[in-house]
Order: sequence, then C-alpha cells, then structure tokens
Amino acid sequence: MVNPSVEDHRSHVRPIPEVRWEDSWGAIASDGAGNFGIVTDFSSKRKAKNAAIAECRKRGGGMCVVRLEFLNQCAAVVVSTQWAESANGPTVEEAVQAGTQGCGNSDTGKCWVYWTGCSMAKRVW
Repeated sequence: MVNPSVEDHRSHVRPIPEVRWEDSWGAIASDGAGNFGIVTDFSSKRKAKNAAIAECRKRGGGMCVVRLEFLNQCAAVVVSTQWAESANGPTVEEAVQAGTQGCGNSDTGKCWVYWTGCSMAKRVW
C-alpha cells in the first residue's frame, strides 16, 4: 500500500517501448547462362523475387528464374565454369559452406565464391 501523503513516482516512469523487428527478404535469380540478379533488403518475398528477376534481365539474362529466396539470413553464390550453386544460412560463412558443398558435389571443376551478402531483420520501434 502506498502512503497517500507520499507522492507516487511510479506513475511518472515511462514504459519501456516494445522492440519490434521488420523482416528483410533477399532473392537470387539466374538465367542458367551466367547472368544473375541478386537483391537484398526487401520488405516482402514477392518484391524481392520480382526485383531479382528484373536485375537478372537488366544484366542481359534471358529466361531468368528465381533460384533462391532468403528471409533474415545470409546467402552465397558459389560457381565453377559449368555450375552455380545458391545457398543460404544464418551467417555468410554457413551460406558459403553450403554453397561450396553443393558446387563441389556437381563434379564440374574448381568452385569459387561469386557473391555473398545478407538480408537481416531490422529493428524498428
């Protein structure tokens, strides 16, 4: 019980704002002939996919299709002279590891990292 003669300071304390997170989508599109469209930081999967296809076409791609969408994660494209592997994971390192394994399993020669990036959730109030 609060003493009525003593001012109650609890009513003057601001509540701590609830932390909110906004999802972030990325996508990788390719035409299978070496042209890629890679985008990050989109607010929806649909927007990310459409932007990746548009970027692939802008870079000369013909029949561009989405190879990978990723939400609040990182991604990598690992390639050889005849193969491209897109992979995602919680970190760049894990995405590269998965992509390297997939490319290596293709038996198409030496693989190297073509691209890495992340599309992580953003803190909003």
